[in-house]
Amino acid sequence: MSRTLPTQRMHEHPDLDQLKRQAKELLRAFLADEPEATVEVHAHYTRPDRTTFALHDAQLVLARSHGFESWPKLKAHVDGVTVRRLADTVRSERCGSSSQDAGGSPRTRQYGDIVRRRASANSLRGHESFA
Repeated sequence: MSRTLPTQRMHEHPDLDQLKRQAKELLRAFLADEPEATVEVHAHYTRPDRTTFALHDAQLVLARSHGFESWPKLKAHVDGVTVRRLADTVRSERCGSSSQDAGGSPRTRQYGDIVRRRASANSLRGHESFA
């Protein structure tokens, strides 16, 4: 695959749900033959065919327009930014003022609980007892 230059800039705090909506909008616009969408698709997709162009193709175009080789790589980047942001928040609240309790804000504790539950569930996957 020949790499194309990014045509869009990633937000400082990217939102995967927003990117999914953008992919759906790009698909709709390309299928409707809107000029901007057509130019964007042709810039990042080899020989697109409106009769077979689907959401996964629009996601690929969106990923490439942000400088990623694939949608899964863009998603991994966004997930990594989100996890780093959460970790930074937890760290900053732990190092924050002494007036806060040791566990941080209720929202941070809630996120921490979610992260711990997911990590625990992931560690159990593949375990014979839970397969």
